[in-house]
Amino acid sequence: MIQGKALKPSVTIEAAYRREIMVVVRAMQKSVARDLANATKADAMDARNASFSSHSPWRGALRFKISVKERRRQYDEILERLGKVAAMRWMDKQIKYASRSFLSSVRSLVEETGSSPTIALKGSIVSSENVGFIEQSISENVALIKSVGEKYFDRIEKAVLGSMNGTLSEKNLKAELKKIGGMSDRQADLIARDQTSKVYSQLAVEEMKRAGITKVKWIHSSAGKNPRTYHQTKWDGVSEPPNGLDGYIYDINNPPIADLKTGERAIAGQLINCRCFNVQVLDV
Repeated sequence: MIQGKALKPSVTIEAAYRREIMVVVRAMQKSVARDLANATKADAMDARNASFSSHSPWRGALRFKISVKERRRQYDEILERLGKVAAMRWMDKQIKYASRSFLSSVRSLVEETGSSPTIALKGSIVSSENVGFIEQSISENVALIKSVGEKYFDRIEKAVLGSMNGTLSEKNLKAELKKIGGMSDRQADLIARDQTSKVYSQLAVEEMKRAGITKVKWIHSSAGKNPRTYHQTKWDGVSEPPNGLDGYIYDINNPPIADLKTGERAIAGQLINCRCFNVQVLDV
């Protein structure tokens, strides 16, 4: 049995995708912060709003509420438009990288055997078999990018309501906006990381299938802060189902159960926040 090179997603592609998403997310956050500042400035003209207790209602919240609704409509369109551009550019990079990394792994297999194993390389990765997956993934990523704005404004509107009923002061509202912005940043980060890993793994597997390679080894990555115990447990090389997935050799047409709680089957790197990867395996 010989193994090819590890098929790992590109951290460069992930980082570039994250930057593209964050440009829009940060612009959205700054727009809302400006709206809050403008509402505060307008209220400052009223001497009665010059000071307030932490429990008194902030009258400028009504102005802010109106501006937030307008910003929501604006960024719903912006996130969809720019999200589609970013997702398409990201997918193009993913396709090219998956093809290059697969070919590099195949070459390492050939070099290790000293001869050419039976591997059929069948043209472009954008084949009829996976064009549907590519289109679906782009659509899903556009929806995920839009969801950053949807959740952001949902949380802000809830916070504004707190200001209007007197449970949240202007000062506390500013702090709440900062907290909500951090949630949006983490959501954008998760999209870039999770989708890059998931889509790359699927593209690489499709390349293996078309080349006639059916066996891969699941390799646990130590990159995650909260690894799944089942994923990081070393397979004993015998048990079926496996006692652990790290080092487990499986058929890509019949992936193992990757989530013991739900029974979901998946290839390495497909579950949310899973950073595991595959290594091609050939019997010689």
